[in-house]
Amino acid sequence: MNTHVKCAYAALCLIISTAAIADPLPSFSEQTGFPASTAFGVVADTLGDGRFIAYDGTNIWIQDAVSANAYTNVATGYTGDPAIIAVNPDGHTCLVGAGFTGELWLFDANAPADAGAPLLTSGSDFFGEWINATQVVVDRAFFVGPGPFDFEAELILIDISTMVPTVRTVVSAKGGASAMCVLDSFLQVLYLTDGLTGETRTIAVPDIVNAYNTSTPVAWSTLSTFGTFSTGGPGALTPERTLVFGGFGGLQFVDVASATSDGLVDPSGTGTFNFLVAYSEADGRVLGTGAQFSPSFDTKGFISDSMFDFLPASGIVGMILLSGALVAVALRRKVLRAS
Repeated sequence: MNTHVKCAYAALCLIISTAAIADPLPSFSEQTGFPASTAFGVVADTLGDGRFIAYDGTNIWIQDAVSANAYTNVATGYTGDPAIIAVNPDGHTCLVGAGFTGELWLFDANAPADAGAPLLTSGSDFFGEWINATQVVVDRAFFVGPGPFDFEAELILIDISTMVPTVRTVVSAKGGASAMCVLDSFLQVLYLTDGLTGETRTIAVPDIVNAYNTSTPVAWSTLSTFGTFSTGGPGALTPERTLVFGGFGGLQFVDVASATSDGLVDPSGTGTFNFLVAYSEADGRVLGTGAQFSPSFDTKGFISDSMFDFLPASGIVGMILLSGALVAVALRRKVLRAS
């Protein structure tokens, strides 16, 4: 490799590695304006403009503005166990899931409306993640017995592009409990977790689509192992490539490059809440939605006190432009020398 090209490549690596230095683990404060649950908890995701959207088991709430400690109730009638509010890549279409009842609705945050007839009924859905504009993966569990709490988790893919949404299993025998999952949109990989053991594995999006297209589920045991972390599973991937896991007792922060934990933070300081998680790239805030069942039932939202792994879009563009310029200069010098 030409010396100038080597220098440009080294500069590119330095830029990327500098950007990827993880921030210190965040501290949290209770978001007093966060909605309370009408059922068993509150689930949240992030709209395209960076505001959080939340589902409490009956109502849907949208944050008044990025970083605001206030939410507005924009729709009602979505009755059930609040399991899913998953925002489509378009930034406003949401899959809303009522958990154990299996009812799933489509909701448009740009034109909020009270619940009508469900899109479909699936069964014991826990978490959803869109892999493209028309296909969403749902982590669900179904009863296998013989004990009353003996369930088997699996991943299904729902395709909403057809007149009647199509549902097919894409990952089978995932384990005894569902968990959050998150898409790495850059590498097109989905991170999945066994909700009983915390074992986390990965599957490429093309493999998910192939399993759907061929009606041939991929066995959980054949997926690549990433590591074992909190049983709640990863609910967010930050721009600087930190996975944020939920679960009982706190949020766990895991570095993707090394597949190691940077630590666990309990936003409540009590050790009694089970957490789900969302992340807003607009202001770098981590939102932990916690549900406590003992000594008494309670739900709370906790927001990070400062930006975490925040990388503005202009910073990304700047890195790309600078890196490209360095490589272009190196190649130009090489051509001039050759002539």
